[in-house]
Amino acid sequence: MFENEMIEFKEKLNERLEREVVAFLNTSHGGSIYIGIADDGTIVGVEGLDSKQKEIKDRLKNNISPSTLGLFEIATPIIEEKQCIQIIVSGGNQRPYFIRRNGMSPEGCFFRIGSATEKMSDGMIMDLFQKRRKETLVSRLSPRKELTFNHLKDRYKEKGYEVGENFLIQLELFTEDKEFNYLAYLLSDQNSLQFQYARYDGDDVFDLVEHKSFCNQSILKTTTDILDFIQNRNTTFSHITSTGREDRNKFNSIAMRELVVNAIVHNNYFSNGLPSFEEFSNRFEISSSGGLPEGFSQEDFLNGYSLPVNPELIRIFRDLGLAERLGTGIRRVLKFYPKEIFRFSTNFLRVNVPFEMPIQTSVKHKSESKSTLVELLRENPQMTRADAAETLGVSESSIYRELKDLESKGIIEREGSRKTGSWVIH
Repeated sequence: MFENEMIEFKEKLNERLEREVVAFLNTSHGGSIYIGIADDGTIVGVEGLDSKQKEIKDRLKNNISPSTLGLFEIATPIIEEKQCIQIIVSGGNQRPYFIRRNGMSPEGCFFRIGSATEKMSDGMIMDLFQKRRKETLVSRLSPRKELTFNHLKDRYKEKGYEVGENFLIQLELFTEDKEFNYLAYLLSDQNSLQFQYARYDGDDVFDLVEHKSFCNQSILKTTTDILDFIQNRNTTFSHITSTGREDRNKFNSIAMRELVVNAIVHNNYFSNGLPSFEEFSNRFEISSSGGLPEGFSQEDFLNGYSLPVNPELIRIFRDLGLAERLGTGIRRVLKFYPKEIFRFSTNFLRVNVPFEMPIQTSVKHKSESKSTLVELLRENPQMTRADAAETLGVSESSIYRELKDLESKGIIEREGSRKTGSWVIH
């Protein structure tokens, strides 16, 4: 391991920590600072680990503006049998970041060039400031004044945190005018934003068979409810191989969890769009509003770099074990699915998770399929599409198309409603 644009070594904690962190915050990809490694890569280790971690947290919280909460994590890796400290810094969405005592000036603003940290020019500072998003979850006022946080407090208590009088202040749930902000609204028991789930009987949106809303509760509860609901849809089927029977799930649970959480915590809640979750016969589609942050490329995203849209919200999700370490979520997804599942646009980020499907051994040709389907319906006129698909080893969308084709040719006819009717064979 060597120093580069994303890695900085420090033999010991010194007065230059803040400028190194500021330099990483002012990039789109962030980076890591290792305490206990000399400039030449020699591992020297760190003593007094707990006190050093506390000092780092206090300095980054109090000495840098805008707020760094949610934009850094501290790990304690053992390297060559010596304890070190790794400060993982994300790119920030409120650039330029600066050392508070020096203000937004070349003496306070820094950026990364290769393995070096340099001062920003006045022009660079002004350019970043003009592009800065002027409204955040912390600065925007809550649409409701009376809020309670019973679920939020219970979740923190379950994780072993102390929930004292300053709990809401520590989570930055107030504006500068001491009123509840939009972050507080999202986390409150009164959050009324409606997150939608829809299931379709086919591979398009033609036939909606189930719809569910998650609302009037903390976004934390909404997240766990959606995760549980989707996981219950993760059916298992058996595939017979030359070596025996192999059980497979419809989708990978680890990747799906990351994608659901990613859509919720990175959604742009100022665009009037909310994450949506749609299940088709052959895939799951998850959409979030806002697209990629400015200055953050598709390549950055797919390489696992992190530029949080809502760092204050991500910090809370990480505290409660709902989100993983900065920058690891997409990399975990890409262990199971190709990059092509992601679709990018100016205003949306969409991911299509393909389902594992049973190998189609029962039907080889369309003509055989239709002939067999007619026989199935002759034996059981009330057979559902799902039952026919399972029996023939094909998707429900394939059954749907074949039924329409058979109807158009006058071979079959539907009598009664879709749920209670039956098929007539001519």
